[in-house]
Amino acid sequence: MPILRMPSSTRVAVAALVLALATPTAAWSQAKFSYASGSPSKGPEAIAANRYLDRVEQAAGGSLKFERSFDGTVANFRATGNSLRDGLIDAGFLLDTFHTTDLKTSMTLTDLAMITAQPLAQAGAINETMLLNCPQCEADFNRFKAIPLAYNGVAPFYLQCRSPVSSMQDLKGKAIRAASAFALFAKAAGANPVSTVPTEVYEAMQRGAVECAIVGGVWLKSYNLMDVVKTVVDQPLGQYNSSLVLAVGREGWRKLSVAQRQAMIDALPFLVAEATLLNMEETDRAFQEAAAKGVRRTPAPADFKAFLASHVGAEQTRVVADADKRGVTGAAALVKTYLEKLDKWNRIVAETGGDRTKYEAALRGEIFSKLKP
Repeated sequence: MPILRMPSSTRVAVAALVLALATPTAAWSQAKFSYASGSPSKGPEAIAANRYLDRVEQAAGGSLKFERSFDGTVANFRATGNSLRDGLIDAGFLLDTFHTTDLKTSMTLTDLAMITAQPLAQAGAINETMLLNCPQCEADFNRFKAIPLAYNGVAPFYLQCRSPVSSMQDLKGKAIRAASAFALFAKAAGANPVSTVPTEVYEAMQRGAVECAIVGGVWLKSYNLMDVVKTVVDQPLGQYNSSLVLAVGREGWRKLSVAQRQAMIDALPFLVAEATLLNMEETDRAFQEAAAKGVRRTPAPADFKAFLASHVGAEQTRVVADADKRGVTGAAALVKTYLEKLDKWNRIVAETGGDRTKYEAALRGEIFSKLKP
């Protein structure tokens, strides 16, 4: 039987095909990594996440592509934890207030919300505490097969209402959208706290289902509350401490190369600074736009301020006691660590004097350089 001989060009093509089939997929295909957020696409966290993901893609040299979704289209805030656990998404914006039982340790620091903090300092403190000084947190995040990577700082929350608030009496018996520590404050003030997901607050206020909401000033714009709110009591009430803008699923994280994981870690100081500063800037802008629509910022009534001071004074003790009841390990030590880190980051923020480059360098040196890819 005659031996069939292939033309040299055909032999080269076949050899190339065999080599390609024998080569691991990661060497010749682009890794895809999904990020899902319940955050509004025009909100500060979404904008910051997009810019961060762009940077990582560029640093990865085209070997990594992020599939992105916002507005809760793929995973809303209530579904993020389970979506990470089930591998439906590789990364997401995880808020512990929607997973209070599973993330009970994180909720301890969230419950310190009414101890008001400067956003940049708060961002540094929460990242250093949760990422480097909370070994007991790992068991919580393991329930979602997730790894926390970056928290952003959040501008202050305010009491925002459909009607004027001239005294504490105006809050008695009123339905107020509030979560965690703010819900306890609302209840103590004689109001009825209501749990409503962020995307449903506008409709709830529009229908009169809730009279007020204790939420971020940026919500006036991000969630269009300026169209239903008439009065903002001009008294910062605290902030949401555990805004985990980037949590990754363990399986999704493992499928990336070491170099790709390192690219994500290297850009985390940018993500934290960007999301925090945008939150602050967007809050200022939201107040300006709301004022143009007739929303009034009114001084806090005297009895409101007195009640607030008394309430906040007892918060640290209450937070530790509540955490102990929930079975949180080392709650008192965790709270102590966070408050110490907050003092530390207040000093760092003062020393950096508003210089973003120095602030990011501090985040890198004190926190993110210590994470392993």
